[in-house]
Amino acid sequence: MKAEDISSILGVSHRTALYHLTILKDYDLVEVRKFNRRGFRLFRSVWGLKNDKSIQRIFDIILSKYTEDELREIIKKNIASKKSSSRKKTAAYII
Repeated sequence: MKAEDISSILGVSHRTALYHLTILKDYDLVEVRKFNRRGFRLFRSVWGLKNDKSIQRIFDIILSKYTEDELREIIKKNIASKKSSSRKKTAAYII
């Protein structure tokens, strides 16, 4: 996916999505699949999950704490709070 698509789905800024994708890349969970060139600079364009058992472990940990319905509700609240105020953070903002 493109970082713009990820940020739109999650209801966060493009910069925030890139920040967290970079952290996930540092942990070898995601990879940059495509770069676009603008002048002399390369920009990360498409990101993808790496095929790694650690990704499944992360999902298992999250699902042991939250049900699927609870996760969907947290995401909805996060997106709603972003639409109402970009500075206001709800309790569901951090999982």
